[in-house]
Amino acid sequence: MARWFVQSSFPLVLLQSGVAIGVLAIVSFTPPENGTMLIVSMVGESPHEIRNWAIERHALPLGPGPVPRSLLVVGARSALAAAALDHRAMLLAGRGGTCG
Repeated sequence: MARWFVQSSFPLVLLQSGVAIGVLAIVSFTPPENGTMLIVSMVGESPHEIRNWAIERHALPLGPGPVPRSLLVVGARSALAAAALDHRAMLLAGRGGTCG
């Protein structure tokens, strides 16, 4: 009977582990409300082009990001979110693994 329980609960444990890992990944890449963020263009804008619209939203550019077509900035997520959507860019947390 114990063997049946172990075999039937394994998929559930695997699913729960996957959900936990997914949540941790999402949380680690979510940009902060205020602070360092990585802006990554999904349509090929250069860091210079990203810098122009980020400055209009009162962000402070720190320099090119670690991936092509990206820029590291300090700013407010609420100010940058709409512009990022308009320019088809992603806002990511600019700490830890994202900005080596």
